[in-house]
Amino acid sequence: MATQHAKGSLAALPFELTDSILSTLSKQDLLSIRGSCRTLHLAAAPRLANVYEKEQRLGSSSFLTSRRALRTLLDIVRVPEYRMKIRRLAFVSATGLLHVLAAQLERPRSVESAFARQCEFEDAAGDASRLFRQIFKELKDSESLESIRLSIYFGPDIATDLNPWCFGKSHLAEYAIADSQKRGAWNRSHKLIKTSATSSRDLSIPLEALRENYLVGKLQLAVHVSTDPSSNFKENLMIKILEENGATKSVQSVHILDSHHRKMDDQRTQYPSRLLSALANVQELHVTGYLHEKSGMPGCEPSWCKACMEIAPILPSIYVSKITSLSLSQVNVNQAVLSGFLSRHQSTIAVLSLLNLKINFGSWKGILKLASEMPRLETFHAASLRQRPGQGDTLLDCIIREYQIDMEGNEDIQLCLKKTVEKFRLVMPRHRERSCIVLWDGLNVCLRAGHAIAV
Repeated sequence: MATQHAKGSLAALPFELTDSILSTLSKQDLLSIRGSCRTLHLAAAPRLANVYEKEQRLGSSSFLTSRRALRTLLDIVRVPEYRMKIRRLAFVSATGLLHVLAAQLERPRSVESAFARQCEFEDAAGDASRLFRQIFKELKDSESLESIRLSIYFGPDIATDLNPWCFGKSHLAEYAIADSQKRGAWNRSHKLIKTSATSSRDLSIPLEALRENYLVGKLQLAVHVSTDPSSNFKENLMIKILEENGATKSVQSVHILDSHHRKMDDQRTQYPSRLLSALANVQELHVTGYLHEKSGMPGCEPSWCKACMEIAPILPSIYVSKITSLSLSQVNVNQAVLSGFLSRHQSTIAVLSLLNLKINFGSWKGILKLASEMPRLETFHAASLRQRPGQGDTLLDCIIREYQIDMEGNEDIQLCLKKTVEKFRLVMPRHRERSCIVLWDGLNVCLRAGHAIAV
């Protein structure tokens, strides 16, 4: 790690020599140097962006909403070479992360002081609004930018936000991590943290900056459901903020996910249904449930509980939009609800992905029939962990047996699934248990064999 004396000497050198020296430093040293003075702050930014680019993180990046992380992002987007490499941008709430740290570490003073500084930074007179406006001003003319993702947490549990990587996370938590390692408190907590639902400030600050720079059309929403919605979550206020900034009519992509929950037999996951209903122009809908630890791994029995996500309360909420892309993963499927939704959007769906669903095998025949009649369908991915009672077969094995398909001796076989899909061409890889790629009427269909779930 560079010392304070070395940083001062480096700042006094000519820019060309400084740049040459910075090119040899590690990411940790570059991060340390950026906080020493304005000269090194500006000089280190392009080098740091180059490190991130080599790590293949710049194209699809997540940034904490802390002062340091947003300043880093601003420095990166001010360099045209790096600005044009950013395609998908996401933001993770620093306030939410600090709530998790405080709960796990029993609110040490270091976390409390960091939380106070973050609140001051996000205050009306703080710098958060200004930094977001400057960042989006640099990005508004970018031809490569595809999406900007904001998260809304309905309930208390955002524990898994500690695990995905994002810019600024290590700096914000480095003192807490060191403290917790001594006390053995740093882990993937299974506690419900009732203070970490999204606040109006978390949503309004970036949204106002997006609106001012005409980037609301790039907005994607990630809505996190909960088994215990927080009283701090004001759903009507969230809808008002979205409406005032033109987001209810502009958001085209929504990801509904359950990032974490304990196994429960007496409690169901709840959803911000009014908020979902207010989004009138959704075209891409992704629903991802929580896969319990070790569930679905080799040698482990996948498991479900009463709190696992169900599509029955979700899909009816999206009743205004014309869906072009639907993705369901690790959710409990009600056949009637799914079939009704697919029928309603049959003429517009171009991408359909159904992975790891809890669904009766008999339901697949109707789903395949609906898919075969979709005029605009271009991509269909399907995989199931579910099996018939007492059998160890995968979905693909069941289809092969039910339609008496001879799989012996051929890698490329013409198949016929009666009364559903007329032409199937199955290409088997060497390891059949891993995946099977199916070309169906020119479409890419992936029927991946998975581990079975007991009924």
